[in-house]
Amino acid sequence: MNKLILEMSDYDKSMIGEIIADKTGVKYDWYDACLIRLIVKADAPNLAILAGVYPEYVSSVKAYQEGYRFCVKYNNWSHMRAECDCNNKK
Repeated sequence: MNKLILEMSDYDKSMIGEIIADKTGVKYDWYDACLIRLIVKADAPNLAILAGVYPEYVSSVKAYQEGYRFCVKYNNWSHMRAECDCNNKK
């Protein structure tokens, strides 16, 4: 049986803090945004279930919670390159 793997968009990754806070006046009500907020609120057993279905989403939320920011320029969470225009850490 094939699994459907949903990939998280670069936009959602780069806006994850705003999506979680949902206080910018922009309505973050699409499926991915609701899923991200659900992951943030999930307890350990439910987080494990969500990780089995949405591994990239769970790992992205964890990276954000650990203080990393997604950089579209380098397409990753953990770079520390000075030449990047984005804010990498909180």
